[in-house]
Amino acid sequence: MYICITEVDALTNIPCINEPQRNGPSMPKIKGLVLDWANKSTWPVEVASDGTYLRAPLYYGTCDDDADINVPGVLEVLTETEWMQRKHDEFYARKPYSSWTWDSESLTWNCPVPYPEGADFNAYRWDEDTLTWVNFNV
Repeated sequence: MYICITEVDALTNIPCINEPQRNGPSMPKIKGLVLDWANKSTWPVEVASDGTYLRAPLYYGTCDDDADINVPGVLEVLTETEWMQRKHDEFYARKPYSSWTWDSESLTWNCPVPYPEGADFNAYRWDEDTLTWVNFNV
């Protein structure tokens, strides 16, 4: 099954939108749960003064077909088509720079200039103004 879930309290299993996660965050206990991606384009999620999330952080994954999905933290069951459309929309929303182009096959953004390769052991960051990779160590 394709599912959308949110965080629950690690001990009480109460969803993060109902009460603060005083015992730390956890994912709902669902048979065969495999998380694939999260709706990070809308993060950070605002938190009330008491620690309760104002809206649910969304996580998407799959679980066994016979899993009990009537547990706290399971927000909805999706069709494969719905799940793939949301995944596409989420990764598309993560565009890092205006110069980068979308690859709908791999659901990734590609920069116009390949990342520097070689054995120089340097780290680089993208400079949108010059459309180049800039060495962090310089």
